[in-house]
Amino acid sequence: MNRKDAPKDAILKGVCTKFIDENGLVYAVSEDGNRLNVITRTKNEAIAEGILIATHPVIIGKQDAISTNLEDLTELDVDITPVPASAISLELLSSVTTDNAAGDGARTVKVYGLDTDFNEIEETVILNGTTAVDLTLLFRRINALHVVTNGVANGGTADGTLTLRGVGGGTEFNRIEAGGNMSRSCFFTIPANKTGFITSWSAGLLTNNTDTTGVAILRATCEWKSRALIEGVFLFQDIILGEIGTVKKELSRPLKLPAKCDVKISVQKLGGAGDMFAGGNIELHYE
Repeated sequence: MNRKDAPKDAILKGVCTKFIDENGLVYAVSEDGNRLNVITRTKNEAIAEGILIATHPVIIGKQDAISTNLEDLTELDVDITPVPASAISLELLSSVTTDNAAGDGARTVKVYGLDTDFNEIEETVILNGTTAVDLTLLFRRINALHVVTNGVANGGTADGTLTLRGVGGGTEFNRIEAGGNMSRSCFFTIPANKTGFITSWSAGLLTNNTDTTGVAILRATCEWKSRALIEGVFLFQDIILGEIGTVKKELSRPLKLPAKCDVKISVQKLGGAGDMFAGGNIELHYE
């Protein structure tokens, strides 16, 4: 049997080469006639095409008034985004009565976060206007929340500000602004037993005075070289400096984030007489 006739002969004799992984599972292999096709993909391309399964969130943030202090990119009106020291009970409420189960505003909201062991959890909450609704699950981290259903076809936005806080009027950990439907706090925690990779991030610094400058800093609780977790210490990972406009940085080598790592964007006004505002996002995947 010569090489050219080998594939045909293998089919006639019931013999076929299989590709298997480390668990003995067979890979699917496409053929072009009797030639084997091998197509390479980058990791990001493989994720985008569904070849490599990963979760790919985009974390967004907004800050209406930047001071000369280093402040996190969040709508919470605080310099440092608060995080629970342990898994705690939360409650959700609106600033207006029409955000409720039968109202014209937001009716249900989904909360995404991590439990006491940093495993992923999520819960859908039925709103009750200005009356706080207790969540069933205990959250150690809150990664995001968004509107799921609402009463009027207005793009699914909330009538009032939706506040997620500790039970009994405790610390506010996240919110959805009135007229919005998604939290805008640029803070995220990698779940347990997962590894995260930041593929790009962006920041927009806006001012009403051209002499005003600011800076946006990507930060994470992991070491610079080993990428090992260092809890509570947000090391500077990358920087965007500018007077005005939006800059997006595609990372040629994604930044690795270990399990339980917190990542965020902080912003700061460096100088000038004008007011400064900021928005930004982090694109990452974890698997």
